[in-house]
Amino acid sequence: MQTAPRTVAAGLELHSPKEPGEPPTPVPGTRQASSGEGPSAQREALVPGLGAFQRAFSRVSQRTTGRASEEDPGLLRRSSRFLFRSLRRSKDHRPAVDQDQATAVPGAGHGPEELSRAIDGVGQQASPREEPEELESEAGKSVADLITEWQLLAAFEQLQRLETRLVAEKASHTFEQDPTGFARRAMDVCLHYDGLAAEIRAIVRETLGPDGVAADALAELARVVRAEEEAHPGPPADGDFLRTPRRWRQLWEDEVRRSAQERVQRAGAGEAAGLARLLAELGGLVRRDLQKVRLEVQPAYAAAGFPAWETYLRAYHGAVAQRLQELAQDARGCEQLYILLDWAANVYGSPNFLGAPDLTLSTEPLPRLLAPEVWAQLESDYTSFLETKIASCFESILQLEQSRWAAAVDPEVLQGRYHSSLSIDIHMLVAEHVKAAGSISAELEATTLRICARALGLFLPRFEKTFLESEAVSEPHLGANINACEELRTNLLARFPGAFTELEQPLVAATCIFQKRLLQCLQHNVQGSEATWLDQAIPCVADILGETYKDDIQRHLEALIGGYPDIRQEHVLAILALRRLGRRRNHRLLQRAQDLLSAGRADTAGGRVLFEEIQVPASVDLLITCI
Repeated sequence: MQTAPRTVAAGLELHSPKEPGEPPTPVPGTRQASSGEGPSAQREALVPGLGAFQRAFSRVSQRTTGRASEEDPGLLRRSSRFLFRSLRRSKDHRPAVDQDQATAVPGAGHGPEELSRAIDGVGQQASPREEPEELESEAGKSVADLITEWQLLAAFEQLQRLETRLVAEKASHTFEQDPTGFARRAMDVCLHYDGLAAEIRAIVRETLGPDGVAADALAELARVVRAEEEAHPGPPADGDFLRTPRRWRQLWEDEVRRSAQERVQRAGAGEAAGLARLLAELGGLVRRDLQKVRLEVQPAYAAAGFPAWETYLRAYHGAVAQRLQELAQDARGCEQLYILLDWAANVYGSPNFLGAPDLTLSTEPLPRLLAPEVWAQLESDYTSFLETKIASCFESILQLEQSRWAAAVDPEVLQGRYHSSLSIDIHMLVAEHVKAAGSISAELEATTLRICARALGLFLPRFEKTFLESEAVSEPHLGANINACEELRTNLLARFPGAFTELEQPLVAATCIFQKRLLQCLQHNVQGSEATWLDQAIPCVADILGETYKDDIQRHLEALIGGYPDIRQEHVLAILALRRLGRRRNHRLLQRAQDLLSAGRADTAGGRVLFEEIQVPASVDLLITCI
């Protein structure tokens, strides 16, 4: 819904005083002061037009929410001086100062401040009956009425005519005998110009408010700014303050920035719902406001060639940047820091931020939302907290594994292999944080990878030591941990090339330690006889697993098959699976083992039977699943 311009009963013009002893005539359409009204009201009733002037000026000031005194202290200072002198003239019908204190009216080369100071000292040289000129248009409406009804262009054109006539009269020395009369009329024009400026501010402030502003009012604003620029293209050569450019375009831009800043600062103010909620409200407000500017405000200004979209966009961008830097100073903890970084990079920085494919933030690059040093500090603080968080996550993984060991439950068998959740937990931990960091910046992603690799490097020896010292050491758990280490070594290195290279050796070392412990368990199981020749089985397997020169593995395998011809192919498969030689070499060794087993199937080596008579189901199942 849009608001219509508001009207007032009387404008900013000053009316002439009546003769002494003549009762004041009520202004049509206004209420006459009663005996019960205060001194202010009685004083307004005694001075015709003064109360209307004060009320109209007060309304204009209220529309700017009290900013007029802050933004232009000279405006209220000059107007108050003028009002008080008018009051004294009207009450006393005598000069405000002695005639000998009168000074010449400021002329060429003097500005508004000089004019104000001059008025303070000039005497009343005009006769008591002389009336100041009323600023009314041909249609009978005062300039003040035109301003408050948002007929800004008509008000400006009337002011320009008065300004032109006043300048001409000054040039013709009309006011040589009445400098105060010129000052009074010049101040009238200046105050009405200030009233127009205040109304421009009010329109800008209400544009994005709940009621909005009609499109024709926005177009009127643009036209009056253009008209003023054409009327005052530059400072006059003689320095005449009346013809000095009013710079309303700059005033409009400043008010757009101020309005954007206030609206952005109010978003989420006073909320205790947390940073994420605040940023969500901030994003919603900026999105709604910019959509309204693009779809409603910009078309209204476009006819006058006003760059409304670019001005509003940069105003909101600057306001959001300031708000975000303020929030960054108070952000604490890994989560809050990430929320800020993510909102800046992925929410506000998204091409779909405005919610429509044909609405983008800018066709030209905007300044960085956060200064480089602020962004770098945020990332640095985030990674510091992240190191602590990831270390805590690895500690939680270790505690979870310990709880599983204490439950004395064997690991699951998936696709014929003993399976541990250790590998899945670590993969998810690394992938989650790396993906989150990568969505913000490549630099943060690389830093997060280094943090994860360092934390995993510290975790592995702790995990290995804790497991081997626990009561959970068994063939199934050893097999599951061997598989977990192998998955980490192959998958992490393949998924993040270069980031986990330094972890390959620690993972291989952990695998070897778990394999050695597994062989010790197997040796203990076959102690399942008094035959001394059985003692050679474990060294034969150990030779295969520990041989560093891979071409000699076939020789050790042939010795094992020759000493124990009852060995079966699945046993050979399990042993080779522990060595992890690769598909091609394994195929060649398996083929050689099959040939030897086929040739010596009937020969039991003098009754030496190991694999057929000794029951080692857990160990054999373990070796088979490790393939």
